[in-house]
Amino acid sequence: MVSGKLMRRGAIGALAVGMCVSAAGVAQAAATRLPHPFGPRVVHVTEHDNNRTLHVHRGTHIDVDLHGSWDAPTADNPKVLRENRHRGGYPEHGDAMAWFTAVGVGSAAITSASDMGCMHTNPRCMIATMGFRINVVVDGTGPRTLGESDNHHVITVHRGQSVQLLLHSTYWTIADPRGRALIADGPQVTTAQMGHCVPGAGCGTAARTFHAQRLGTAHLTARRTSCGEAMRCVGGNGRYEVTVLVVH
Repeated sequence: MVSGKLMRRGAIGALAVGMCVSAAGVAQAAATRLPHPFGPRVVHVTEHDNNRTLHVHRGTHIDVDLHGSWDAPTADNPKVLRENRHRGGYPEHGDAMAWFTAVGVGSAAITSASDMGCMHTNPRCMIATMGFRINVVVDGTGPRTLGESDNHHVITVHRGQSVQLLLHSTYWTIADPRGRALIADGPQVTTAQMGHCVPGAGCGTAARTFHAQRLGTAHLTARRTSCGEAMRCVGGNGRYEVTVLVVH
């Protein structure tokens, strides 16, 4: 009987320590990003995203970082989500982390559960198990392309989706996005049109691709001073701005 009481007291003490460590890890996570070997098309997920639904497209990478004592996250449909690797999680030390890639159209769930050593002893510590689940919907649609007709409009995209801004003049300069909801996948690509173009007319396109990395709002802008052969832009012809709203 005494031994059982001591074990329960020890389990409660371990839980208190674990909660402190978990809280510290959550605070630190706000200032750090999970390293990823695959590039910028990444959605970052933590325990704060529990029970949420993500809409992504094929090729998007999903990082899961659960702070505290959790089992390694797993996906229930490998035809939709492929696990690239995982690290940590009970019985190892440290956060439970896993990297997935959306490889097929459809739905899948990423799940985990809280876990610690005293849950596997006899007698078992009486600590409730917490579940973690993220529903992932991989859409078949490709990147969203924006153009001149979208100027001064509000466009809605899903988190994880690519957004391409394509403007039909080589004189456009597309700026970095304003707001943290979008990140640039790379620099602007300017392509001149060959043939059947008056010199100095700016025939061709200016394009840049962005990635919707988090919920919120961002603004895409572009500027030009020349609107054709020896013709300066007047009024709003030299300004482009579109508001992008990133949702689940």
